[in-house]
Amino acid sequence: MKIKNTSLSLVLLLVFSCSKKSPEVDVAQVELNKAQDLWRSKGFDSYSYTQTRFCFCLPKELGPHKLTILNGVIVSVNGEAFDASIHQGYLNINDSFEYIINKLENDPEEISLEFDSTYGFPTDVFFDMSLMIADEEIRLTFTDFNPSTEN
Repeated sequence: MKIKNTSLSLVLLLVFSCSKKSPEVDVAQVELNKAQDLWRSKGFDSYSYTQTRFCFCLPKELGPHKLTILNGVIVSVNGEAFDASIHQGYLNINDSFEYIINKLENDPEEISLEFDSTYGFPTDVFFDMSLMIADEEIRLTFTDFNPSTEN
């Protein structure tokens, strides 16, 4: 009897230790899917919002930065015409969902996600990919959302 219990314990240990994702990632994925469905149901392609980055980054990258999106494309940052060679790391809402998906696929050690209850877009996103590495954590906030009727 003791050998059977030990064998069963070993099998269960192997099964659970081979799991790629932590339970926290699974929960975050469910929340993300609900929020993304809500965002898609609203059908906004044009809007503005403020993106702020909290990380070990250059001060100019931190923000806050006011983004204007028309037809799903960022057209301005802080009132200045968007230029991909200058304005790097800015996300429209759809890109912010992709950013979250990519981070979740890499099984972060710490996650915090908050979404707007009315529109579904992310409002606060935090990832610490490794608790053993300093200064690689990143938090993004998305505030001052203003849907636009322009298309």
